[in-house]
Amino acid sequence: MEILWQLFIQGVVLSMVYLLIASGFSVIYGTTGHFHISHAGVFTLAGYVLYLLMESMGLPIWISLILAIVISAILGALIYLTLYRAVLSRNGTHLVLFIASLGLLTVIDNGIVAIFSPDPQTFTTSVEFNKVLMILGAPVTVIQLGMIIIGIVALLLLYVFMNRTKAGRMIKAASVNPDLSQIVGISLKKIHVICYAIGSALVAIPGFYFALDTGANSGKGVELVILAVMAVIMGGIRSLVGAWIASLFIGMFYNMSILWIPPHWQTSIIFFLFLIMIMVRPTGLFGQRA
Repeated sequence: MEILWQLFIQGVVLSMVYLLIASGFSVIYGTTGHFHISHAGVFTLAGYVLYLLMESMGLPIWISLILAIVISAILGALIYLTLYRAVLSRNGTHLVLFIASLGLLTVIDNGIVAIFSPDPQTFTTSVEFNKVLMILGAPVTVIQLGMIIIGIVALLLLYVFMNRTKAGRMIKAASVNPDLSQIVGISLKKIHVICYAIGSALVAIPGFYFALDTGANSGKGVELVILAVMAVIMGGIRSLVGAWIASLFIGMFYNMSILWIPPHWQTSIIFFLFLIMIMVRPTGLFGQRA
């Protein structure tokens, strides 16, 4: 029973990672239609930005986290305003945009390796964050507990923003009917900038978690983003709730299934279930047919 509880806690942590990455991607893709694979690059850069703020500049953890989130949001907005707008303004298709995004991701990963080396950049305060707490008999590190708490707060703020603010309602309107939104005076450019900023801020949080837990390292974000994108599709492209449910399922499956399924089979089974899901319901759990 103790093992089950421990696996459950670890599953909650991993689910929170997928929840935040999927939420950020869902906000961007659901509104713009851009397959922003460089989402993984922002994830990686966020960890290195936090490393520089804490280790090179010596800033306290909370100030560093806030600044790193703001920088990540600005970075996401700049990716859209520079690279993506340039492609779209020259009648580039979404396929061309995806290739450009993939190219940017490659530049980011290789640039990080060239500057910092391929080795993970560990934090001098990592020992403090890896202190173990016992919660109902299950060991949980300080950084894991922080990931759960900060993740819940971030998702609640996102839910309130999307459903209780004018900007959030404009984003939802633009995602459903962009042409009509422009007719009533909504600037799609501004909406897209906001979406990229929000999505990048959200993906930065799990980037911080992995950097503090195992060291800032390039290349980690791609696998996580692919699984998070799978969660977005399974839940329904424009459904945040659907993405959350699918992310919870993936995260919990990875940890709880260890008792019955060899680790090297887990990803294959997840993809198999995903294929079954999109064959039965291509729009996802909460998606609607056009």
